[in-house]
Amino acid sequence: MKFLLPFVFAVVASALPVRAEDVRELSQAEIRAAVESGDSVDLSSVLTSVTGVVAGELVSVRSFLAGGVFYQVLVLRPDGRMVMLIVDGRTGTVLPSTSEAAKVVREAAKAADQAVTKAAMGK
Repeated sequence: MKFLLPFVFAVVASALPVRAEDVRELSQAEIRAAVESGDSVDLSSVLTSVTGVVAGELVSVRSFLAGGVFYQVLVLRPDGRMVMLIVDGRTGTVLPSTSEAAKVVREAAKAADQAVTKAAMGK
């Protein structure tokens, strides 16, 4: 029974909601380590998933830690519209935009962008 306790704790902890303020962007070194350790699929797998969902030109890819690794991928569609997709780093699956994880990662990315803008403006 005591061997099951860590497993039960891990399952319960992973089910707890992650808030945007608890999410952080990963450095290149951190994402490389996550891929090497098997905690995340590699970038080519992420891009394969994305191109299976939307056609267009890749604009940017960012990675975030939010109870697991997630990628934010921006794609410029042929019709000129920008599309943001969130990909689960563990599975390489594009998440529905309405999923809680996708919402949290989008919110964290927006907050990070605002902080960079403020810093650039000297505020």
